Amino acid sequence: MCVLLIKHKLLPHCITRTLVVIIWLTKDPNVILKTKSMIYVEKLKQLRPYQAEMDSLFKELYDEFMKSDFVRRDKLPSCRGIYAFYENRNPIYVGRANNIRKRIQWHTRESSGSESASFAFNLAKREYANEVKINHKRKELMQIDRFVEIFRKHKLNLKNVEFRCVPVENDILQTMFEPYLAFKLKTYPINNTFENH
Repeated sequence: MCVLLIKHKLLPHCITRTLVVIIWLTKDPNVILKTKSMIYVEKLKQLRPYQAEMDSLFKELYDEFMKSDFVRRDKLPSCRGIYAFYENRNPIYVGRANNIRKRIQWHTRESSGSESASFAFNLAKREYANEVKINHKRKELMQIDRFVEIFRKHKLNLKNVEFRCVPVENDILQTMFEPYLAFKLKTYPINNTFENH
């Protein structure tokens, strides 16, 4: 196995800017397995040609979001809109909700399951994957004590982060603005993914 270190300016601040590209030496030495980081870079490159148009389209809403105050969980409004989790003033996740306050409570409530606390679940899944190879479905993971312990930890940690939000009543506008904001805040494609199931 050979490891190459390369720099790439397109990577979000939430992951290291140094890509580790692992070239597995197989029978065919030209075979290179793409790492997730390389896939992230490709996804970001695909959006670059549209960035100016998207910036123009969402400028007013984006500016309103960026002017919003950082607030704690108990100070969030009960309105429809887009929200972002911030850890140490760095954005880590973007979401949308019919009631922002209730949605954040579900994300962070200790009794919330893997569907309701989806961000904590994804963080736990990533951390657990560092310990063991995961080939379990969501329901199976929730039966593993160590995974549940990590999941609870992330729900508890998310209670202590700050948030920003912007009211957005229209469901189509919410659906369009959420991935744009994730792209702008660089939570996509690490913590925010918009893959089809």
